[in-house]
Amino acid sequence: MILGDYINHAPAISAMYKACGGIWGSVSGSSEDLAKFDNMMATCRSTVMPLTDSNDTAMKTMVASVNTALDASDKAAKQIVPLDYDKDDVQAQEERRDDLSVKADPGFHVKDSIEQYGRDLRAERKALHLDWCIKRAYKTEDAQKDSAEDGAKARKAYLKGPGKADNAKNPEATAQAVGNVVQQWYLLDATVDALNIEGMGSLETVDLDDLSAVLQTVDSANQALSKQMETNGDNDNRAFNDYQSSYATDKALITQYATTILAVSNSQSACSYLPEQVSSDSNYTAYSGYVNTCSAALKPLANAKAKKTLALYSKMSANVGKSSEILTQLKALGSPSEGANGPHGKKYQQLRAQLDKNAGYKISEMFEDYNSDFQHTRSALAMVDVLNKLSGQSGDV
Repeated sequence: MILGDYINHAPAISAMYKACGGIWGSVSGSSEDLAKFDNMMATCRSTVMPLTDSNDTAMKTMVASVNTALDASDKAAKQIVPLDYDKDDVQAQEERRDDLSVKADPGFHVKDSIEQYGRDLRAERKALHLDWCIKRAYKTEDAQKDSAEDGAKARKAYLKGPGKADNAKNPEATAQAVGNVVQQWYLLDATVDALNIEGMGSLETVDLDDLSAVLQTVDSANQALSKQMETNGDNDNRAFNDYQSSYATDKALITQYATTILAVSNSQSACSYLPEQVSSDSNYTAYSGYVNTCSAALKPLANAKAKKTLALYSKMSANVGKSSEILTQLKALGSPSEGANGPHGKKYQQLRAQLDKNAGYKISEMFEDYNSDFQHTRSALAMVDVLNKLSGQSGDV
């Protein structure tokens, strides 16, 4: 099944994306440049190999597409030679080198192949009505099992630590409540991570429903623990109070993130993929459609309450504005075919490279920074340490 293949190969896909999907840089034809290119190509191809064992059609299509892009890149790089200034056609040599250098950078094509695979996954999920968010977050039964083990470990630790204190009341019931809180928080953490699948841009309402349900489960576990602490007359427990304070902050961060993450995902889906452009179309219909679709997808973010989401909106809007400016310059050169083969071929290639970078790499970096910033903000709460102290696994209680 396509979903099972994704779960099994997700780390390898991520590794391939990081090794192959960035900007490789220009190749001048020098031995140093070519050696650097060869090393990058070898690293990139090594990340593709783990994906070749899949029997899934969508995965095979992606791998074949990536390998085709890498082969074309390799071929172009091997045709690049240093400029010969003793000849009269230095300008023509530069144009040929620049054209081959663009072709030698497979990053955009690799990203495109991965994003197409993501769209295939989304289509498959709709067709099978699968609860993809939960499955990809929990890694099916494995994560459920892991979180249950974390809960069990917390229960045992509480009984050996705080539960053995002279003034401990109802240690078994309290240990059960503590363990349940730990278990449910780890499941919440997995669900939040599932909203941050790199490069997919494919969240749906059901994903937020899943998050809401898990948040409610954690809240119920917290209420049960709070009630147990009250029964114990232990409301001044420092570890418990620290946990309540930290979780309240964590929940507020998650809730705020969730209010716009669907719109962020939709804008990522609309803005991260530059469609193929018909070479004879002087109106650049596909590219114009991309600019319009991306702009429309960004509008819901304009009213976000979170400053970081507004900052993302501002950066993205400026970025799509830049893409629109580049598109205007491309149109001035005629159709793609005329621009590439006309007297301004070098300028055309430069503008195309700028548009690819602006509509692909820069946008990916913006979304990665946005999600990474959210993760770092949550990490600063050190919830794992807080939970460990609550259960008596580390620190003072």
